[in-house]
Parts: sequence; C-alpha cells; structure tokens
Amino acid sequence: MPHPELIPLESLIHKLTMIAFHNFGRVHGLYAKLERLRAGVEEIKAIFEDDQRKIDKDWIREIKDQVYAADDFFDEIATEILRLDGGKVRSLFSCINAFVFQLQIAREIDEIGKNLEYMIKWDQLAREPARGLAMVEHSYVRNEPVMIGREEEKQAIISLLMEPTDRLLMEPSEEKHSDDSLIGIVGMGGIGKTVLAMMVYKDAQVRDFFDIRMWVCVALNFDVKTIVNEILVSSSGSRSNDQESMETLQIELHKQLNGKKYLLVLDDVWNEDSKKWTELKTYLMSGAEGSKILVTTRSLKVGHAMGTKMLFRLRSLTEENSWSLFKKLVFGDDSNPMIHRLESVGRKIMAKCEGVPLAIMTVAHILDGKYTESEWINALEGSSWELGERELARSTNDISIMSSLAFSYQHLRPRQLKQCFAYCSIYPMGWEIEKNELIQLWMAQDYLNCLNGEQEMESVGIEFVDTLLKMSFFQDPKMDECGNLVSFKMHGLIHDLALEVASDDYYLGSQRNVMEPIHMCFSLESNAIDLLASIDASRLRTIFLQRTNDRGTGRMTRELSLILTFKSLRTLNLSRSSLKMLPDLVGKLKHLRYLDLSWCVKLTRLPKSIGNLVKLQTLKLTGCETLEFSTEVVTKFINLRHLEIDRCKAFENMMPAGLGKLSSLQSLSNFYVVDDRQKKKKSGKLNELQNLNSLSGNLEINRLDQVKDVMPESQHVNLKAKNFLISLELNWENQDKTEGSLQLLENLCPHEYLRRLQVRWYPGDKFSNWLSDIYCLSHISLFGFDNCKSLPPLEHLPFLKSLEISSMKVLEYIHHKELFHTEVTFFPSLERLKFSGCKNFKGWKRTEGQVSVDKHSQRPFVRLSQLIINKCPKLTDLPTFPNVEELQLCESMVKPLKETLDIASSSSSAPLSKLKSLKIEGKLPDICVLPSRWKQNLTSLEHLEIGDVDNLDIWFEDNFPSLKKVVIYGCDLKALPSKMCDMLSLQHIKMMGCHKLASLPKEMVNLTNLVTLEIWDCPLLVERCQSETGVDWPQISHVQNRIMKQNLRR
Repeated sequence: MPHPELIPLESLIHKLTMIAFHNFGRVHGLYAKLERLRAGVEEIKAIFEDDQRKIDKDWIREIKDQVYAADDFFDEIATEILRLDGGKVRSLFSCINAFVFQLQIAREIDEIGKNLEYMIKWDQLAREPARGLAMVEHSYVRNEPVMIGREEEKQAIISLLMEPTDRLLMEPSEEKHSDDSLIGIVGMGGIGKTVLAMMVYKDAQVRDFFDIRMWVCVALNFDVKTIVNEILVSSSGSRSNDQESMETLQIELHKQLNGKKYLLVLDDVWNEDSKKWTELKTYLMSGAEGSKILVTTRSLKVGHAMGTKMLFRLRSLTEENSWSLFKKLVFGDDSNPMIHRLESVGRKIMAKCEGVPLAIMTVAHILDGKYTESEWINALEGSSWELGERELARSTNDISIMSSLAFSYQHLRPRQLKQCFAYCSIYPMGWEIEKNELIQLWMAQDYLNCLNGEQEMESVGIEFVDTLLKMSFFQDPKMDECGNLVSFKMHGLIHDLALEVASDDYYLGSQRNVMEPIHMCFSLESNAIDLLASIDASRLRTIFLQRTNDRGTGRMTRELSLILTFKSLRTLNLSRSSLKMLPDLVGKLKHLRYLDLSWCVKLTRLPKSIGNLVKLQTLKLTGCETLEFSTEVVTKFINLRHLEIDRCKAFENMMPAGLGKLSSLQSLSNFYVVDDRQKKKKSGKLNELQNLNSLSGNLEINRLDQVKDVMPESQHVNLKAKNFLISLELNWENQDKTEGSLQLLENLCPHEYLRRLQVRWYPGDKFSNWLSDIYCLSHISLFGFDNCKSLPPLEHLPFLKSLEISSMKVLEYIHHKELFHTEVTFFPSLERLKFSGCKNFKGWKRTEGQVSVDKHSQRPFVRLSQLIINKCPKLTDLPTFPNVEELQLCESMVKPLKETLDIASSSSSAPLSKLKSLKIEGKLPDICVLPSRWKQNLTSLEHLEIGDVDNLDIWFEDNFPSLKKVVIYGCDLKALPSKMCDMLSLQHIKMMGCHKLASLPKEMVNLTNLVTLEIWDCPLLVERCQSETGVDWPQISHVQNRIMKQNLRR
C-alpha cells in the first residue's frame, strides 16, 4: 500500500534535481556525488512504492530520520542561495575558501549517502500479496447530513426539550439528584449523535420554542472558562479577550442569558468529573424556566456525572435502514437500474459496516460512481479493510468503523493527500479548522509542491480540501456570504484515524502516555512544554503553542528559549500567547515558512534578525495592537505569500516601501494609507499594489482620506488586473469633501469578477460609474456617504443577492436617469435589501423633469425575500416586493407597502402571501393609507413584532392563520387587544416595557396552543399574573412556560 513517507522522499528528490543544485554541483565538483545520492533516494522510494512488500516499522522510523536530516541540509543550502544572491550559485561562497567549503560539503553528502546505503542493505522485506482499488474522482458533496432511521428518537428528544421544568438547573448542592433540564445522547463514535442533535437543533419547533440557541463542541478539553467563552461566542457572535477573568465572563454570560429560555448543545463531551459539571452549571443559572442542555457523548459515565435522568442510547441502524442510507448516498434515488443487480453484494458490504452511519457514509463515497459488480466485490474482499482491523481498533465496537475509514484512507489519491490528512492530527478533536490556515500549513511542510510545477500551491491545497470534504474526512463546512468555504471539522473517529496514520510523527498535548521521538509536529498545552526538554527534538518541524489561560510571561520566556533552539522548524504558532518580545534567536530558524503571532496583544517588538527568514511564506500579525517595528524588514521575505496585518499597529503607522517587490504575495489582508509628511521614513504608497496581481481573497484598503496626491499615489494601483480578488473593502475615515475623491475612486476600479464590495465613508458627491460594470458582484454594502446624492444603476447586475445602503445623509434617489437596461430582468437575483439612516431618501429613480416615475413603470423585485427600511422617513417610491418573506419597517412610510398590496398578482398567490416575519417600529405617519383588511393577504405570517406604536389594535383587526409568535414592546397600551385571542395558532407571546399594561383579556384561555408567555418590565401586569393568586392567573394557568421579569432593559 502507498506510504505517506514517500512525500519527504519526493521532496528530497525534487531538491536534488533542481537546476540550482546541479549548477552548484558543477561549480564545486560535487555533481557525481549528488547524482549517486539521488539514485539512492530513488531506490528507497521504490521500496515504499512496492505494494507487495511489508516494511518493518523500525526501518521506517530510521529512514525518516535520515531523510529529514538530508532534507534539512539541502534546504539550508537553498535558503543561503535565496538570501545571498537570488539563486546565483557562483557568488554563494565567494568570500570563503572554496577548497574548505568543497571538502566540508562533500563529507556531508558522503555521510548522507552512506546512511542511505546502510538503510537499503537493512531492507530485508518479506513479500505478501495485497489487493486494492484505484480511486475514482467524485463530484458528490454532502452539504446537509443525511439522517435515516432516527425520526422516532428525534421527536422524543424534541418533546423532552419542550416539556416545562420548575427551574432552570438544580442547585450545586442538589447535584446528587437527577436533573430534568439536562438531556444526554449516548452512543459509540460514528453512530450519528451529532447529526441527530443538529437535526433537533435546527427543527422549526425548537427554533421557535427557545429564545436563544447555542452550540459548543467540547471534545476532550472540558475547561470551564473555555466553554463559557465559546457559549458567549455562540450566543453573541463575539469572542472575549483571553485575559478576561471568570468574573467578567460570568457578567457577560448573565447579560446574554438573563430571563431568556435557552437551548445549549454541548457536543462530544468526555468529562466524567461531576465537580466540573457543577462548576459549569453555576454560570448557567440566569436563564428562564424551560431552558435545556442537550449533551452528546460516547460514555454513559458522562451522563451520570452531569446528573441527568434522560439518556438516549443510540443503537446501530437496522439492516434495512443501513441499506436505505447507502442507496441514497450512492444512487440518489431508487430509479437507478443498477440497484437491484448490486444489492446482494451491497448488503454484504453493509454488514461489514454494522449499522454505523459514519462507516456507511465513507464507504459510499468510495463506491459512488462505480457500478460494476467486480468493483464492488473487490471492495468487499479487498485488503484495505485490514488496516482498521489490525491497527486501528480501540474496542470491539470500533473495529468495523475504523476498518471502513481505513478503507477510505487507503484510496486517497494522490499520495500527498495522505500526508496532508495525517497532518490534520495536530488539531485538537472538535477543532474548527480554517481552510486557508490548513493549506498554508501544508505548504510550509512542502506537501503541495511535488505535483505539477505550473499549478500554484494554494490551488493544489484547495483541491485537496475539496477531496477530503467529498470523502467525508471533513464535515460541517461553513461558508462565507459569497459561498466560499471558510472552515470545517473532523469527526472524532476521523481524528482518531489521523492520529493513527500519523503514528509517532505527531504529538497532541498530553493524549499519549508514551512518547517516542517526534519529528514533525508538536501541539503544546501549558503542561506539555517540559516534555520537549526530555526528548531529541532536533528534527521538530511544527510547534503549535495552544492558547491557555494560565501561561505567564516568565513561563513564556522559558518556553521560547527552548523552542528557538529547534533549527528544523518549518511552522511556529505562538498566537494568543502572553509574548512581549520575540528573541533574536528567531533569526536562526532558517527553514521557517510559517509564523503566527496573531492576537499577541502584549507583543511590542520584533528583532531585526527576523529579516533572515527568507523562506517565510506566511506571516500573521493580526491583532498585534501594541507591536512596533520597522515594517521594511518584510520586504526581505522574498518567498512571502500570505501577510495578515489587520489591527497591527506597526503597519497602521507605516506600510513598507518596497512591498510591491514581493511578487509571490497571494494574500494581503490590509493596506493602510499613511500620511508620512511628518515622518522620518517614507511609507509605501497605494501604487505598491501595482504588480501584486496574484492577490486573492479579501483586500481591505484603509484611510483613503490620507491620499494627498491622487494621481502619483494611486494611478497605477491596477486592481483591474487582480482577477483572483473575491472581496474588496475601501474605507475612508474623514468625510470632508476633497477634490480628488472621485478620481481616487476611479483609480481603484476592481476587475469585473469581484464578488463582494464594501465602501465606507466615501466623501465625494458622486460615485464612480464602474460600480455598474462589476458584472459578478453578489454583495454590495455602501455606508456613510455624507455628500453623495445619487448612485449608478445596479438593477441589471445579474448575480447581486444583497444590497445595503446606510447612513447617506443627502441621498435622494438611487439614480436620476431612465433605466438603460430595459431588456433585462430587474434585479434578477436580489434577495436582501436594506436602507438605513437615509433621512432624505425619497425613491428609487428620478427622471429629468419629473419628481418621480409612475409606479406602474417600475418592475418588481422578483426574488427579494428580506427588506429592511429603517429611519427613512421620506421614502415613498420603491419598486414593489410581492414575494418578500421578511419585512421590517422602522420609523418610515408605509406607502411602499401599500403599492405592493395594490399590484395585480400574475400568480395564484396574493402579494405578500409569502411573508413570514413582520416588524413594525416607531411612528408610521401614513399608516391610514393602507387598505382595509389588507392583512388578510398575510396568510403565511408566523412572527409579528411591534414596538413603540400608537395604536396597537389595528394590527390585530384581522386574523393571521399561521401566526406563532408575537412580540410587543414600548407600546402605550393599558390592555392587550382582545382580537389577539382569535389567533388560535399562537404559541409564544412576549411583552416588554409596556409600563401601562394592566390586564390580560379573559379570552386568552382560548389560546390552547400557547406554550410560552413572557412579561418583561411590565410592572402593573406582573402582580396580576402571579401563580394562583393573581387576578389574571385563570387566563394563563394553562401556559406551560411563564417568564416574568421586572426592570429589565430591552
């Protein structure tokens, strides 16, 4: 079978055959020695490529030692070539005695050659037959998990989640008792616990029932502070500073959860210490009654430790459900004529998977597109199952699963992909892996440059990630708003597989009791650093210093002193550490390709010696807000491909002159324009971007108001030639109008394939017409144009999905001329439209000599599903939006709503019949223009939110047959409208800040489907709703969840 060890061998062969080394050999008379060495490496490669050989593990370990040593030696020579003279070998050692040098290098090459010859002689390999299959590329990508045979369990869990509870969580003193607010899903790895929990989490009933839902992947590290932080991230979308105390985190969590009925899913929990559970619970007590925690785990002991009496044990799928799942994944539906012919052997393959969904899924991806009986029989009988049976079994239950996964692993092609997969073991279980970071890490290890030399390494990496996703080695993909993959995770068993195939090359924290010498990767926890001092780490190539809460500055200094002695390092990740200064020793890490110092908020300086890192490909300084150093040193990194400098003080103060010489640069997070007239050094101007045409991803250009001489500084930026950019952000900081604003914007015209554009605080009174020509734009956000009166036409852009226009003080119309693309569909793809804070905005289009166009001449938004109009009090003329599903009108006119209601529908459905969510807030001056009984159109409305309105009754004159939730806040009313009680579908009513509200209608007893009633900061009503004694208690006694809070800020 193919071995991942071939990758370092091929890397070494690649170096030996480079023309630079051949020239080097001829100059110094070493050509013959280099050729003999290359031949020896080729012979060892042939040993690994022989599928019939069984190779001794000790031999493999020893050969890796030798190969990595040789690779380091030749890589160091390559580094010197780059550093001294850009590849001119003859000048490499012009200042030293050539004879001494030749003798020294010859001895080193001879020593390497002898070691490899010894390894070849040692090779006494026994032959054994092995069978396997060739892999076929597949195009099937599973965006959503497929669940078959779990509907009964799903409904049972949902029922439990929606059951009322007397209190949120048991007090810590009651830990010995079971807790009905905690529910556990227990089962072996790969059985489908996470998929089932996710299906429950996404269910519409669950979504509507809880005020807030949070998902945290816990995995092995049950650190309470980390979990609380992740809960905050899930609930608010923002991450706190790592240095914040538990008291601060507790206050923030209280703000997020106070009075809210929440669902918290803790996925993949391993902690069996009840004391840690008790500690975590103390931070979750502020939620409302009815809050629930759902836990997935492989261990019954976890369920007992957390004190739940509700544990769902997931069993394997039945034979029939296994076959149904396999058929769906491989054939799609039952119409494929090959199903019946292959069913017999297919069911036998399923028997080997023993009803485990993950095993079924991985095997299905291998057989997808293979429809011959011989291929399926080979799969059934092939030796690829043996790796799992022989080496990967953790328990009896895991044998079949790991065999299935090993089967998929053995079919990874090309072989470099195996090494890339093994490298993923450096991440902790459950880690959210960022796609770009992983590709950069692969690059640093030379895993991506052994293929077609014409293809960029990043492109190879993207193909590898795509393959691993298709084969389910990665899961839970997250996309950005443009549909680009951002991150993903590995299932726990996939992570186990990565650890196994990585063998002794990788060490992750303190997971293993016995540690042999490490050659490649070392992910450090705070208690693992001492292990480095006790082993031979001379060949160590990767160190991940994991973020911890207790690493002090003194300890960090000791760790760095040790780490910086490892001269073979390719990757060093010190992100989020307490590092204050990077020692000069870092300049001796000549092989270093990847350096991550992001969010080292205490870091103040970088040494000059960092300029020696000429092999550096990736430098991450994001969030280094106190870092100051001479940024010109970056121009020495001639191999730099990725530079991340968002919120880095040093670059905010001075962009390096000469940045444009870094022709290999693939990504640049930010470019800061600096007014250097009062500075000693000259900063790099915008034209530094001229030749950086390989830039990809997102580029953010900041402080454009500091461009003082527009043409000399920006006329050669040439963004049009940067065809790999996906997203562009152009930001001004000063809104003072300047003469050159429009010209500067013209000079920043991007290429037509750009997907996302954001422009903030542009000071000009006119926007450039190139905005209409960026054909592929899908997202446009324009903010804070204080002087701009109109915008170019955008309605013809075929892929535009989201348009946001905010805080434009003088904007009256989007554009002032007749539509010039009358033959195309009006906004054919627009799904989201937001206008906010445009106090003078009147309408969409104004023609010469007219105040506005006739409403019948405007075409509707055919695909618009979300429309937000906030604080636009003069907006009356807008194209109609008959198919919108979410509508927000806040302190604005309702005339656009009326005109939509007035249109004659060409379909069988009435205008706004698809509306599901409606929010009305503040004064609506022309509310009287709406036709009577207009709300009868809103047959799909499920969520109604009304705030700060004068007359609440008019919103409940008609019945909403689908209405499930009503939110009312800040309204000056004394009693709820009795008509509300005619809406028998209501499940949730929430009232906030209605200080005069003093009674509930008696008809509320008719709302038999009402599950939740929330009363926040309505002081007159709270007393009347007290259990048993309140005057209005009879009207609400049937409601399962009653939440009453006073003196809360909305």
